[in-house]
Amino acid sequence: MLRFPAVVLALALGGCRCSTGDFSADEAARVCVTLQACSPKEFLASWGGSLEFCTTDVSPLVPTPATLEPSPSIATGMDQPLREIYRCLLDARGDCSRAAGCWTLDGGSGECTSVPGLSSARCGGELLSGCTLDGQRFRVNCADHGAVCTAASFFSSLNVCAVARCGPTMGCRGSQREVCVGDAVLLSDCARAGQRCEFFDGGSQCVSDRTCDAGQESHCESSAVVFCEANGLESRTDCALNPTRRRCSAGACVETGTQCVDLRVTCQGSAVSFCADGFARQVDCGGVGFAGCDAGACVPR
Repeated sequence: MLRFPAVVLALALGGCRCSTGDFSADEAARVCVTLQACSPKEFLASWGGSLEFCTTDVSPLVPTPATLEPSPSIATGMDQPLREIYRCLLDARGDCSRAAGCWTLDGGSGECTSVPGLSSARCGGELLSGCTLDGQRFRVNCADHGAVCTAASFFSSLNVCAVARCGPTMGCRGSQREVCVGDAVLLSDCARAGQRCEFFDGGSQCVSDRTCDAGQESHCESSAVVFCEANGLESRTDCALNPTRRRCSAGACVETGTQCVDLRVTCQGSAVSFCADGFARQVDCGGVGFAGCDAGACVPR
């Protein structure tokens, strides 16, 4: 499943309005409500129809708008193309015709004759292309963003823009460790875990000078999750550095806010209301160019 969130404008936002990512929480919400309204089939397939999932889910290959960072813990070749797509969706301001054109970053446009969805995008040289489930053409030239088009594999295989293609050895780029996933190279920042990158026997590892009891459970020290790896080396993740889920509780990074855990998505006048990252949020559909709100979603004009 290749996840590409949508466009939402949260003008009436309760709680913290800050974000350490490239998009504010308001902007991320606007991107997601736009996807929900203008690419509803892809939104349902990629995000389960959840505005909260779209705005806050941390995916290593395709980060959501609120979780894009200048220096992410895991860097991929999809980050920069997604910034452009999200920014375009943000600027569409409720115009679904404009939003449909945001999927093509190489100037191509038009409808697709085949609509298998973004998870079925294919590589043609360095061009990653396909169709959304809503019949909107998708085209990204990975080379334009200093990346390559290749296959990555987690639970299933999909084609993406990657940092590089896997080679016989995986090394270090400063504190970043090269990781091979399928044929795609991702960069994992050891420094974000309080460790450093070192090269060993054709590969790289994140290592720490702090030892620990491999049997101990993860726990919180202030805003940091402290975890003991199987090799007896300590790993620390400072939740406060995350763009979302910035609190540490019970040995894990959890929702930043405490206003809500799960809030039913509803319409309040022309605004859609939902819960994201522990904050109750509202997006004024009418205020950002949509016709209004109905059944928990903005209505295209």
